Amino acid sequence: MTFPIENFAASLANAWKTQTTIALSEPLPSRQIAYAVQDRFFELSGEKSIGWKVGAAARTIQIEHGHDGPIPGRMPAAHFYRSPAKIHYEALPGSQAECEFAFRVTRQFTANRTYGQDEIASSLVLLPAIEIAQFRTHTWGDRVRGTYDEIADNGGAAGFVAGPEIHDWRTIDLAQVKINSSIDGGKPTSQNTGDRWRHPLDVAIGMINEICARGYDLGEGQYLSTGSSTVPQKLASGNHLIANFGVLGTVELEML
Repeated sequence: MTFPIENFAASLANAWKTQTTIALSEPLPSRQIAYAVQDRFFELSGEKSIGWKVGAAARTIQIEHGHDGPIPGRMPAAHFYRSPAKIHYEALPGSQAECEFAFRVTRQFTANRTYGQDEIASSLVLLPAIEIAQFRTHTWGDRVRGTYDEIADNGGAAGFVAGPEIHDWRTIDLAQVKINSSIDGGKPTSQNTGDRWRHPLDVAIGMINEICARGYDLGEGQYLSTGSSTVPQKLASGNHLIANFGVLGTVELEML
C-alpha cells in the first residue's frame, strides 16, 4: 500500500498555519518517505527556510529514544529572532526551548558534493542559540510518536533565537562550556554532557554532507542548529528564559 504523502503533508501544513495539531498518521514505512513528507509539508506551508536543525545528534540519545539516526528539519524564517527575543505565546503554543550551539554559514555548500572538516570549519561562525521545538501531531491510543513521525513533522522545528556571534571559536574548548539556563530565575536545567553530547563541529559536518547528499544547496548566511545541549524546557505565557553560555554570551527569550 502506498503511503499518502500528499494528504499527510497537506494536513501538517494546515496544522502549522493554524497552530493546531492533528492525530498521527498510520506508521511511516521509511526514513525516505518521512523526508518526502517533510519536503512537501514545508513547501505547502509557504515558509522560507533560514537553515536546518537536528535532533538526537548524539548516538546515546538516539538509542535511548529508539531512533535510527538524527532527526533533521528546516528552520522557518517567520520565527527567526535575535536575542533578546520577545515572542507572543499564541504564535508558538505548546512549545519547548532547547539551548544549542549553532553556526552561521559564510559560503555556499553545493548539492551532491562531499566536504571535509577543514573546509567546513573555516566557513562557520559560532553562536549560542535557543531552538524552539513544537510538534504538529498528537498521539492516540497506543500510537506513539516515532523517528519517522518526527522527521515528517519537520523535526519539530518551530523557532530559533540567535545569540552573539563568535568568529574565532576554534580556540575555545566547547566541551568545557557550561550552560546555565533557567526560566523565571528557577532551577537551572540539566546540561547534556559526556556521551549524551556530540561536538557541534562534528554535528555540522554530518548535517552539511547529509543536506548536500539529499540534493540541496546550503546557502551563505543560513544557520545550522546542532542539537540540544540541555534538557528541553516547556514554555508558557509570561516565561522569561535566560541561557548563559559563559564565554560565548547570553541568549534570552520572553514569551508574552
